[in-house]
Amino acid sequence: MKKFLLLTLIVAFVSVLPLNAAIANESKDGWDVEYEAKEVKDKELLYDRAKKGITDYAGEQANGIQATLKNNDTGQEKNITMVSTTQKLKKQKKGNQIIESYATTSFAIVAAGYGGSGSDASSKTDPSIGVRANSTVYWDNYTDSNNAPYKDITSATGSWDILDPTFYLRDQQVRLVAQGAIPGGFSQNVDKWWTSGMTFYVAAPTEWQPILIATHTTRALGSDMLCTIHDATTSWSFRFDHRI
Repeated sequence: MKKFLLLTLIVAFVSVLPLNAAIANESKDGWDVEYEAKEVKDKELLYDRAKKGITDYAGEQANGIQATLKNNDTGQEKNITMVSTTQKLKKQKKGNQIIESYATTSFAIVAAGYGGSGSDASSKTDPSIGVRANSTVYWDNYTDSNNAPYKDITSATGSWDILDPTFYLRDQQVRLVAQGAIPGGFSQNVDKWWTSGMTFYVAAPTEWQPILIATHTTRALGSDMLCTIHDATTSWSFRFDHRI
């Protein structure tokens, strides 16, 4: 009797699996891929695109991108030259709903050691750049069934590239942040920090919600990079806020 009951339960359990799988697959059906492109990942090509202002997304950015460098000896702080480029990777449509997937890559040009003051490398015709930080944020731009616009961050990658061997880095950290209005009329204020090496990949937690994009809403969505830049005599605190 016990063997028969056990067999019955196993058969019942197995018979449910295909049904659940079918439901899961059905939830993904109906989306037509209207556009798909291969992502450019070569940093030098992306850097060239960014310097030329090439982008596949000309929409409004809530807070944009900014980077600052602070001399830890003098307290002097300055803004860092930034360039950015966005690639459109995919477009899907289902009825009146559209999801567009993007990769936004930004570069911070850090010339920390010139004259001990962090002078701007972009002012030089052929700059010898001390450190270059880059961050690529992967995100979806879409409208819901009520035509409300949202952005949803999925992951980020990046690196610190030392182009002048007199510099070295310490205390590299990366943060993802998603703050603002979310579906259902609620708000979200979440972030997550990771300790990083010279390169990183981080993914947004699955429970994070997309952020409503509207002119009257306050929001922060993207990635941050922090580190300390050192040479033989001086150190600088570097912060790179990359918003989409």
